Amino acid sequence: MRQCVQCGHTGLAPATDEHAITIDWRTFTAEVPIHECPSCGDEYVDGSTLDAIESEAERPLADAGGISGETFWYMRRVLGMSIVTLGGLLDVAPETIARWEGGTRPVDRDAWILLAALVSDRTAGMTTTLDLLGALRGFSRAGEGRASLGHRA
Repeated sequence: MRQCVQCGHTGLAPATDEHAITIDWRTFTAEVPIHECPSCGDEYVDGSTLDAIESEAERPLADAGGISGETFWYMRRVLGMSIVTLGGLLDVAPETIARWEGGTRPVDRDAWILLAALVSDRTAGMTTTLDLLGALRGFSRAGEGRASLGHRA
C-alpha cells in the first residue's frame, strides 16, 4: 500500500505494533509489521501477517487443554476445516459441532482431543491424525470435498 485511504497521504512509513488475540482466558500477543501514515496516524497491516499470528496461537491453545466451544471453533477455523468436513471426520452431525462451538452443548472431550491433535500435526508439518481419521471415514488429504490441512477457509 502506497497511499493512506484515510487522508490520501503518500509514503507510508514502516513501523511495528502489538497485536493481541484472546481465546477464552488466554491472550496471545506479537509485534507485527505495519505501515503508518505520518500525516493522520492511520495504521495498515497485511492480512497474511495476522493469519501468521493466529497460526502461532493455535499450538499453545491446543496444548493448554482448555476444552470450550470457543477454543474448538478457533482451532477448526485456523485449520480451515468446514463444520461439514470436520463432522465427517469425527462422525458427528454438523449441527452438533455448531452446538459445541456456540456453547449450547458441552464439547465432546474425545472430539476436542482429536482436533487438538490435528492442530499439533499441522504445526509439526505432519498429517498423521488426519490420515488415520481419513482412513476410518473414507476421506483423503486431496480432492473435492475432502479434508485438507493446507488451506484456510
